Amino acid sequence: MTKFELSCAANHLVRAYGIVARDYYQRLTGFSVGQVPCRVVKLQADAPQTLAQMRVSIEHGPLVITSEHSETSIYGLSGNILFRLFHDLGHLWYGLDTTHEDELSLAKLHWADLRGHIPALWREHCQHVFFADTAAQSQHAAERGCFPTDQKAFVKSVASDLLLGNTRSFSQAIEWYYERQGVQRACAEIQQVREHAASITGAHRDLHRGPARRLC
Repeated sequence: MTKFELSCAANHLVRAYGIVARDYYQRLTGFSVGQVPCRVVKLQADAPQTLAQMRVSIEHGPLVITSEHSETSIYGLSGNILFRLFHDLGHLWYGLDTTHEDELSLAKLHWADLRGHIPALWREHCQHVFFADTAAQSQHAAERGCFPTDQKAFVKSVASDLLLGNTRSFSQAIEWYYERQGVQRACAEIQQVREHAASITGAHRDLHRGPARRLC
């Protein structure tokens, strides 16, 4: 999957998130709104972490959403906030908690609600990008105790493997992601060594050549 394809898929998904988020909100509250209200906080710790906390949040005011870690999201800052709003409203509508098992179940339900709002030409790309960004990240957290540091690189790698049919296992795709990261780091280190060696060679060449002589 190219960067262009990833960007297009992310744009289509963000549009669909807005549509489905409004639908969830109307079902939950009975109110039809053009834009779902929310309160954005910087730190993850200041936002609801469980289904029970989300219920308290929406009952006492706009749902609280965090913007933390949005800098590496495939959606950008505003798109990631909308995604998280859509995601948490889905937790509330379907009554699913934030356990790994519930997150996987929620991803499947979410995609069923989203797919009808995705252009047919982009549906397959968007499906793999969506599951790489949700279910695969949840799998990463369950296996490694944290989420990927670089979400864009992670989603691109996993979605590419899913799209090409290389694997249907999130765990396998995660392993391949880290193998690729290791190869990229090794290549970068080799390039740095080459550039350093080239600079030293150039300096020695200039030293032996000496100052330029005037011919006249």
